[in-house]
Amino acid sequence: MPRRVADIKQTDFSYIFSMKSSGSKIYKAVALVTVFGVATRAVGFLFKVYVGRKLGAEAVGLYQMALSVLFLLSAVASSGVPLVLSRRIAALDGDEKAGRLVSSGLLICGTISACLIAVFYACGDNLAVLFGDKRALPVFFIVLPTLLSTSVYAVVRAYFLGKKQYFAFSVAELSEEVVRVLSCIAFCSKKSPFNGATGIAFSFLISDLVSGAVLSAIYFAIGGRLKKPSDVKPTVKSAVPITLIRISGSLVSSLTAVIVPFILVRSGMTPSEATADYGRVTGMSLPLLMAPLAITGALATVLVPEVASSQKTGLCRKIDSATLFAAIIGSFFVLVYATLGESIGTFLFNDSRAGKYVGIAAVIIYPLELNQISTSVLNSLGRERTTFLHFVIGSLVTVACLFVLPAKIGVYAILCGMLLCFGTTTFLNFSVLLKKEGLELNFKKPISAVFAAAPSALLCYLLKNLLLLRAPIAVVVIVPAFVSCLAYAVTLWAFGIVDAEAVLPKRKTTALVRLPKKAKG
Repeated sequence: MPRRVADIKQTDFSYIFSMKSSGSKIYKAVALVTVFGVATRAVGFLFKVYVGRKLGAEAVGLYQMALSVLFLLSAVASSGVPLVLSRRIAALDGDEKAGRLVSSGLLICGTISACLIAVFYACGDNLAVLFGDKRALPVFFIVLPTLLSTSVYAVVRAYFLGKKQYFAFSVAELSEEVVRVLSCIAFCSKKSPFNGATGIAFSFLISDLVSGAVLSAIYFAIGGRLKKPSDVKPTVKSAVPITLIRISGSLVSSLTAVIVPFILVRSGMTPSEATADYGRVTGMSLPLLMAPLAITGALATVLVPEVASSQKTGLCRKIDSATLFAAIIGSFFVLVYATLGESIGTFLFNDSRAGKYVGIAAVIIYPLELNQISTSVLNSLGRERTTFLHFVIGSLVTVACLFVLPAKIGVYAILCGMLLCFGTTTFLNFSVLLKKEGLELNFKKPISAVFAAAPSALLCYLLKNLLLLRAPIAVVVIVPAFVSCLAYAVTLWAFGIVDAEAVLPKRKTTALVRLPKKAKG
């Protein structure tokens, strides 16, 4: 007989790696999305490295200012609707209704996007007030048309997510990053008439159009069709809380792009210095801090349709496994960033200050991952309003930091605001899961996994100092990172935090791990 949620107390990777979970081979889905997600993030990171080294922090800062406003508009146009569609499509049996839902999503998101594009182009130079540096305005106008292609992509992606067909949008996302890198190289070359942030903007425009076209082509190639739209009003109603969350996040990002450079200038920096420092944090340091989300994001993505299409039986186990997984992945990155931050900045961006920011703010990775997972679970349980409220609270904390701290600690205010924001939302999310959903979660192994990284971090620090004066910068980064991560993996196994059976297949079995025996009775 199926076990109740309260009966499931063991925390391991069996949920992630088992052959069957909730009637589906979820481990394959997680593995697929993880592989493509890591590859996509890796290519995207190479893009940031290339831009940072070739064009410098100031160009990156202008580009990030333009994107901060674009992402705000994108949140308005196409954030909540796709998630609602994926959840509804996951609960359907046939494709007829799915085609109607896709058409509804395209109608809603496409209409909003087209209106926003027209309004903002009509405003012209009056929009300069939205940016911390007015030179970001022409960059913004180049990327503005991507609102429409992004909306199309988001809706079609929701279809594949609801159908649990992850390969299609994974290919589209990877192709987007590849095209972005190649077009950036072309637009930023010496022979190109474009330069600096303008060249980056054109590469963003082309890659976004390509990803939307690729995913749409796959949708129609597999037999997907557009039907008469239906359930428009219910879709909009359910999407509003999620959209407000995304708007709040993008609004904070936009405020950051305006407030932080302004306060830095008032504190004595030149506009160029302020823009460059902003670019170091948002365009160089944050991509590094966000890197683990490519892995945990795969799990969060797969959790949405799984939780939406299943009962609460086994939910504790799913969350415990995801939390332990996030703690381990996060610790790998934290121990490397905290000890090798400046060396990594020099190696990747030829900018040690960017690496310094990474090293100091490495601990942000933990709340980022846990917020990602807990928000996905709560949204899948129909608690969109709850997650919205929590994010509003976290955003208010961030805004307070942006107004108070830049004059005292400079661009560190951005990182401090993120830590407090996602720390707050994570705490509130798990409080709801524990108290209102009545789940019995086990945090012992995740906490143990975090502390188990300490000896490996010390080893990494010692190796770095040993090699720093005797080896090239690449060796100083790669060798300590590899050795310390290997040592951490051994530590996890030695202390029983991770069972070797969880990741190594056994003969004559249908699962990659041994699942706990069912409770009697």
